[in-house]
Amino acid sequence: MIQKQKHFARKEKVFGQFMTPVEVANFIVDFAMICLKHKPRLAIDPACGDGVFLRALLRKGIDEVVGVDIDEKVIPLDLKDKCKILAPKDGLQTLDEKYEGKADIVVGNPPFSAKYGRMTDKLILSRFKLGRGRLSQAIEILFLERFIQLAKSGGIIGIILPSGIFTNIPLQYVRDFIIENTKILGIISLPRRIFKGDTTSKTYILIAEKTRNLNNSVFMGIAETLNDLPDILKAYTKGEINPPKAFWSNITPENLTPEFYYKLVKLELQIKESVGNELKIVKLGDLIFEMRVGKTMYGRARKFSNYGVRYISAKTITPLGIDFSKEDRGRLFVDPGTKMYDPKSHVKVGDLLFVRVGVGCIGRAAVVTNEEERGVADDWIYIIRLKNESLAYFLAFYFYSKYGSSQIDLLKRGVGTVTIPQSLLKEVFVPLLPEKELNKFKEYYLEMVRLRKEGHVSKAQEIFNFAIKSIEELLSKSESVKGDGVNSLVI
Repeated sequence: MIQKQKHFARKEKVFGQFMTPVEVANFIVDFAMICLKHKPRLAIDPACGDGVFLRALLRKGIDEVVGVDIDEKVIPLDLKDKCKILAPKDGLQTLDEKYEGKADIVVGNPPFSAKYGRMTDKLILSRFKLGRGRLSQAIEILFLERFIQLAKSGGIIGIILPSGIFTNIPLQYVRDFIIENTKILGIISLPRRIFKGDTTSKTYILIAEKTRNLNNSVFMGIAETLNDLPDILKAYTKGEINPPKAFWSNITPENLTPEFYYKLVKLELQIKESVGNELKIVKLGDLIFEMRVGKTMYGRARKFSNYGVRYISAKTITPLGIDFSKEDRGRLFVDPGTKMYDPKSHVKVGDLLFVRVGVGCIGRAAVVTNEEERGVADDWIYIIRLKNESLAYFLAFYFYSKYGSSQIDLLKRGVGTVTIPQSLLKEVFVPLLPEKELNKFKEYYLEMVRLRKEGHVSKAQEIFNFAIKSIEELLSKSESVKGDGVNSLVI
């Protein structure tokens, strides 16, 4: 109780208010005006605070500017004569019907929930898709939906939100909601310590259009200081690319932060620079015919057998191929007549198996090379079936190379239980090698697996090391693709 009282000792924490710098408010309004296809008639700030967004909107000559705030005392008197102020009024509550779904622009910096500041009012929660059925919800998440509610179809929202909404795993449902209900136009990373008050929270600006259009390429900006904002706006206006300050990227709901996508863009540029013009770089998703997660049972239904179909656990996936001796419970089988057997998890020869979760084994990959290695993969494993089977053997090496592993490390999500979502794994950049080169890596892989099974582990490791070195040399000197390639290994 004492902790709660201390938390609410300061007024800005009671209302979650941290006032927005003028530069940021002007940037958001300018960005929204550029995105809007027509002259705005109505603009709303549902949590207007000291009116910094209202002033930015008034300078644009908008016919009607409306400000809403629960704390009437923070709104300067001069603004009450220039725009319509609804205060003291909760911006989450229902406004006059003429404002619902009618605004051309909805902008602002809503209050953020702290440990004791979540919304628990059942009536208010029931008015929001992101609140229904929940005991509580973060105020900023409800305001995000409120911004969308107030905007008309084709209207623009510009909102400042905390970093968790853009990246935290438990909040992916919020990112899904954003993508399903808007077209994201821009996401801009703001520097810390820019708000009045003592907050150091990491925040982002979301600019979006209220429409159900699919999100393709999204503008990303990273502002190290507020002085970067004019350059970022100029880059968006002119369609310029100036990484890391400004660039475009395709997005997935697993992560919406510009920093994440800048690292991906940087990796892509590094790979392309290394490869040159000799090889085409594509995303793994473009090469996949089918991808799914393995399956297993837990609790009472988790029963193994002494016969039947092999059980492939993450432990058996090694750099030297599928090794059933790594299973500390011995070779495991499942009875096809039980719930432990799932036909969709039954792998085929040529399938690439990728461990998607687990601190010790995430990122490992191996290919099913023969009928003896076929079995049902557990739920720690992605089963990847490629359009070109030869690619599987190359990728089983590539993921361990510096080009593949650096991308895998970037895609890992979570602390404790680390995972890589399918949508992010499909973003991995892969060089397209000629079929002749792919066949060589297939030969290396099959020979490596044969030697390991015969007990020649050190020789199998030599082939693995040689294949990795060959890939890295091949990609750093792509002109070698024209020649005989890597063929000097003697077993």
